[in-house]
Amino acid sequence: MVSKHIIMKNSNQKKVVLVVDDSLVVLERIIPMLQDSQNVEFVVHAGSYKEALAVLEELKPDCILLDIQLPDQSGIELLQLVREKYDQILVFMMTNTASEHYRTICKQMGANRFFDKSMEFDRIPEALGIAC
Repeated sequence: MVSKHIIMKNSNQKKVVLVVDDSLVVLERIIPMLQDSQNVEFVVHAGSYKEALAVLEELKPDCILLDIQLPDQSGIELLQLVREKYDQILVFMMTNTASEHYRTICKQMGANRFFDKSMEFDRIPEALGIAC
């Protein structure tokens, strides 16, 4: 079942953001940060690859914050699918295992940004505001 966290805003230019991450700690931090973003209409959460697919088919978000380590499949595989089927969606990769190897792969596969959750987490809302 898709877990939805809805943040309502009042503007026609606001964006829909999909957060794909299975960490409750990350969600408890990122959702309030996104609530403060001027350009976010609402946030939808998916905790797995499979849930994210269901949201993508139903909702077509403007932006995705995508963890590499998902419980059922790699976020990198989801990035590939998004680039093949939904190329207009901005994808920001996030991970706690931020190696140069992952950065390079994600960039080559079309990720718009890459964030190390342990060091760059607080930069995500600002980057989202600029990009979306």
